[in-house]
Amino acid sequence: MNRNFIFVLISLVTLFSIVNAITQFKECVEFPDAELLTVKLTPDPIKPGEQEFEVSVKLNYTITPATIINFDGIDQVNPKLLASYYMDLCSQTDCPVNTGTTFSTTHKFTLPAKLPSKYFIRVYHFLVTPGVRAPFSCAIAIVGS
Repeated sequence: MNRNFIFVLISLVTLFSIVNAITQFKECVEFPDAELLTVKLTPDPIKPGEQEFEVSVKLNYTITPATIINFDGIDQVNPKLLASYYMDLCSQTDCPVNTGTTFSTTHKFTLPAKLPSKYFIRVYHFLVTPGVRAPFSCAIAIVGS
């Protein structure tokens, strides 16, 4: 009897931990040269609707006009864009922001009311110029099972 109670208790704690796990952002493997962004969410775990993203990075590049921050929510099962948001970083801060500076910014990003069972969120900085495809910095979180 006592063992069953302990087993049930451990199972419930484990389940609660999995369901309420914080979102983990990792390196974008498709962009191996990109610096890893640190991303914190509110609320976390992610919920449909408005999310607040606090994004920071120690710059190994200079932020100049046309350096964009971009957020994408993408369905992993049926690959399609769920939501996207971008903004010129210099519209929010004095530019240039020099290499070696720790740069932090906060943005609101709205996710759809209905989210698929498995999707990912990618956040990245890139410079809008012809022929430039790789971001300076990036982070990705896979959400769901």
